[in-house]
Amino acid sequence: MRVGMTEREALRWLADEVQAGVDPALSDDELRRCLALAAIPDVDGNPPDTWERWQGGEAYGVGDRVTPVARNGYVYRVTVAGQSGATEPAWPTTIGQTVADGGVTWACDDAAPWAPTYGGRGLYRAAARACRMKADKLAALETFSADGASFNPEHRRNYWLTRATEFARRAGSGQTIELRGRTAERDTECVSIGVVP
Repeated sequence: MRVGMTEREALRWLADEVQAGVDPALSDDELRRCLALAAIPDVDGNPPDTWERWQGGEAYGVGDRVTPVARNGYVYRVTVAGQSGATEPAWPTTIGQTVADGGVTWACDDAAPWAPTYGGRGLYRAAARACRMKADKLAALETFSADGASFNPEHRRNYWLTRATEFARRAGSGQTIELRGRTAERDTECVSIGVVP
């Protein structure tokens, strides 16, 4: 893995590592929330920021701030609350200039120069968090049998918790958890201690 990946490269790496499309699947939004753990300064040294991206059909209140989906170096603040339109507006790049967007009015508020860049141990923390999310989704499922086959979500849940532990070790995290349950390979009780973000 290289340091300084673009958002697209980092999302692809993360989706592959955690099998995001395999049930229980993770949405793009869930992957992006995990990926935030891997944000690093960009090539120009701009530190990561936490601005949300604009979303169509979203209710925004006065003072909410977003960046365009394709960042342009600015952050925009709501001056008139409402619901954003279905398509992204043409964002102005002069501080103070406004643009209408459905029922919302945005003002160009400030510079947001960070070019989304990801890498280092943060990517392993992001992968550990994504694995935990998959394990949490499995925790709500019930064991069932059909056509002579049975499904025990605890087996798959332990797999994802183990993967979370592996990624957390690579990241150098220091928290510990205890995994309890039966292994998928053999029907015996097992306990293991691991590290998680």
